[in-house]
Formats: sequence, structure tokens, C-alpha cells
Amino acid sequence: MKLRILIVEDDEVSAFVSKTVVEQSGYCDSPVIVDNGQAALDYLIANDVDLILLDISMPVLDGFQFMDLKKAKYPKLEVPVVMLSSSDREQEQVRMKSYPEILDYSMKPLKKDFLSSVVNRLN
Repeated sequence: MKLRILIVEDDEVSAFVSKTVVEQSGYCDSPVIVDNGQAALDYLIANDVDLILLDISMPVLDGFQFMDLKKAKYPKLEVPVVMLSSSDREQEQVRMKSYPEILDYSMKPLKKDFLSSVVNRLN
């Protein structure tokens, strides 16, 4: 099953790694990459997405600001989200639990077996 995956990542290396993992997994041939939460929201409003891989720390709108704004302004845009972070802060993990759309959390870089486990839960 091919998914429509949106990668929200401001770091070019991390975005490249996530894109490569997604493509090599076979779940999506051409994931869309945007570099901040506002661009992700704009994309989501105009396009269907099956899964969002969302960085926490970004300019313009970070991952949590994106989630809050999406919930406040566009509550019907319910898309499963995986949060990605380069830090392992407990407070971030606790905060993520307050968002029902957040399926999971992973440290960067994204790994193929982790992505597979997430996609299996979507089915």
C-alpha cells in the first residue's frame, strides 16, 4: 500500500535521511518535504496526507505549535503524526501524550524498522 507521507524537517541532512528511509521502505515513492510547521499546515489544507513525520524543533512553527494550530483552526484535519527529535527530553515525550494524533516518537535519524512498525499500526 502506497501512502502519502509528509516530512516536516528543517535540517537538510535529516530530511534527506527520512526521505531515503521512506522511499527505501516502499511505503511512499515520493514523500513531500517542507521545512517548517506553517508550510506543513499550508500543504495539509490543500492535499491529502496519510502520515506526517514531524520534527519538534523548527523555525516559524515548531512541531508542537503546528499541532496546536492545526487543532485550533482545522480540527477536522486528522492525520496520524510521528514526532522526530534529535533530543531525548522527557518533557517532550510527556507533552506528546496529550495529542491523540501522535502515534509515536523517535529519535533521529528515522529508521526503517521503526517506520514499518508505525505503518503496520495504521493498517
